[in-house]
Amino acid sequence: MSIAAGTYQIRSHASVIDVGSLASGPIELDLPEPFGVTLQVEEDEIDAFGHVNNTVYQRWMEACAWAHSAAVGLDPARCRELERGMALKAIEIDYLRPALEGQVIVVLNWITQVGRLRAERRFQLCCAQSGATLARSRASYVCIDLASGAPSRMPREFVESYRVADAVRARLAAQS
Repeated sequence: MSIAAGTYQIRSHASVIDVGSLASGPIELDLPEPFGVTLQVEEDEIDAFGHVNNTVYQRWMEACAWAHSAAVGLDPARCRELERGMALKAIEIDYLRPALEGQVIVVLNWITQVGRLRAERRFQLCCAQSGATLARSRASYVCIDLASGAPSRMPREFVESYRVADAVRARLAAQS
């Protein structure tokens, strides 16, 4: 997997984003103000059925989560300095359409919950060329002490960096 040279952060207050010349149509966002990365589907990500293997989607989401963490100042080096990290506890992925070799995939993510020990991200994976949503996911993370692996309270820096955007909080409240 390689993150395309065009990796970018998407900030949008609209419910639709335009990925420029890549898309034949805009991408309808699940939530406002996403962070996103673009990825190119590689030949080695294709399975025996001729589409991207399901396990690859999780790798793409992990790459997006790490890129987002780095963008808010919590790259792996900073996590090691703080002796804390966010470990994946559970993930649910709804696969809607296949991704195919050569496509450019836009992986979007939002922080949707933050507590003293836990956080939740939601992901939306889209084909840049068509604008179609390929998968949606909800992932739960727990803060751990990197030395022991035991759950640990999030440092203040994590709580301040991994925040739920006001627009996201408002949209989630309106949906419930």
